[in-house]
Amino acid sequence: MNAKQESEIRKEIVFSIQLESEHEPVAGSAIASGDDEFDRSVEQEIYRQLDAGNEWAWCCVRVVAEWNGLIGDDYLGCCSYASEADFCVAGGYFEDMKESAALCLLEKIDRVQIR
Repeated sequence: MNAKQESEIRKEIVFSIQLESEHEPVAGSAIASGDDEFDRSVEQEIYRQLDAGNEWAWCCVRVVAEWNGLIGDDYLGCCSYASEADFCVAGGYFEDMKESAALCLLEKIDRVQIR
């Protein structure tokens, strides 16, 4: 695919975010500051948020790029955010994950076109 084709496809990509269960335990995975008391307090806050129904408190995030029925995706595990908006802040992981998912999608499109 040439640069013009890629540019046109990029304009049509639809991105979505999906939360998945995180299989890594909070304890020992959320933080390792070297201060055990602080680490426990962070872990307890994550558990409190989960108990309050905040699914963003401990999750695996999947960012999906879709175009014409094809998808590319990127995953980030051991995430802890206050909300989806908190995850999507400018300069954060979301921007990088969108680009990674788009590149994955573009590679798939290239493979389909080659056949």
